[in-house]
Formats: sequence, structure tokens, C-alpha cells
Amino acid sequence: MFVRHRARTLQNPLLLSSLLGVLLAGCTTTPTQMPVPQPMPRTSTTATELPTSLPLPLPLPKALGQPEGPGETYFDPNRTGVPLFDLRAHAKQPLGGGLVAGDFARNNNALVPYARIDARLVECLARIRATTRRKMTVLSGYRSFRHNEAIRRAGEGAAKSSFHISGKAADVVSMMPVEQFAIATYLECGCNTGLGISPRFYHIDVRTYPVTPWGYGRSQASRLAIARRVQRNVCGN
Repeated sequence: MFVRHRARTLQNPLLLSSLLGVLLAGCTTTPTQMPVPQPMPRTSTTATELPTSLPLPLPLPKALGQPEGPGETYFDPNRTGVPLFDLRAHAKQPLGGGLVAGDFARNNNALVPYARIDARLVECLARIRATTRRKMTVLSGYRSFRHNEAIRRAGEGAAKSSFHISGKAADVVSMMPVEQFAIATYLECGCNTGLGISPRFYHIDVRTYPVTPWGYGRSQASRLAIARRVQRNVCGN
């Protein structure tokens, strides 16, 4: 019964928004007083948790003739099939939810000419912005394979097969408290969403399996504990 109820909730935007509004209303209380959603048994979480309503394929031209083979500049080690787009004249192309293509083609605010953009990531961020009505800026989106390797060799903590390379991840800057951001993330994007907590930004990625929230660098233990508690309550153990 609970599984059927949760499935209908995730598929019903009006019901989902109502539930999110109730949960977010308690985010201004102190950590010991703030209400959290009641635990629900985790269902089989798959990529279909976040069905996109965006026009597919995205209204962007595909990049032609770029080096995408193994080890080359635009190689996708995760082999996701997310296309590489040519954004040289399309960075301002609207993608919905107040987001434009250039938002997903940033490396620390520097625009790149080519980028992979997963429509599910766009949908995820658009939903979070719409339901919370809070400002959210993309700091870093797509990262080429070569650029990711350079970061990794410099010891800056980039994963070898980072979802940034596949256009499935974004680091976003927001003044939202971690509880509000985590609740919105799991309710709007599903329980297969990766959530990283940094003192400067939130990392979000859309994947096909659940993962426990993690911290970056000197991320405060208390903020990470809040994110993990929210995940347990929204998604179950």
C-alpha cells in the first residue's frame, strides 16, 4: 500500500508540490525542532523516477567532428549516450525553468563551447527552483574528459568517471539551508539522485542507483548529517 502511494505521489506533480510545501514549511525551525517527513519503505528506484517533460531531444545542435573516442577530449567514460552539443552560438538557448544551455556549460563560471547535457539534470534543477522559489546558480556543469583528468592529476578530488563528464552533474550555489535543499532534491528528483555537500556549493547528479550523501573537503559534519537524515526519511533505509 505504501509503495503504491509513494509511486502515485512521485508521478503526480500537484500532489508532489503539496507534499513538498508542507515539508519545507518546517525548515526555519532549529535542528532539534524541525519536522521531517515520516519514513517510507524504499521502492525499486530507477531512472524513471524522474520522467522529463522537456522536449526531447533538447533543442540544441549536436557537435560534429569532435574527438569523442576513448581517452580523447570529449570522451564519456560512463558511456551514457548523452549527446555532446555545440553551444558556441546557443549558450542563451532556454531549456525551461529559467535555465539556459550555458548554465550547464560552465567550469567555475567559465563557458565551454561544447557540452553534454542530460535532460533529466535540467528537469531536476528546474523542479527544485520552481518548488522552493529560491535562487540557485550553476557554478560548474559539464566537464570534458581531458579537463577532468587535469583536475584529478592536480589532486583536486575529481572522480575518474565523474558524472560531470557525462553531463549528468552540476555544482550549484544556493543560500538554501541544507535540509530544505535535500528535501527538495529527493522529492523532486527522486531517490536515485546524488547529493554532495560542500561549504561553497551543493553537488547534484542524476544516476540510476541510490547513494548516501557525501561531503567535500571541510564540509561541516552537522550539515552532512542533516542531508543523510532527510534521505533516510524521504527514501527509507
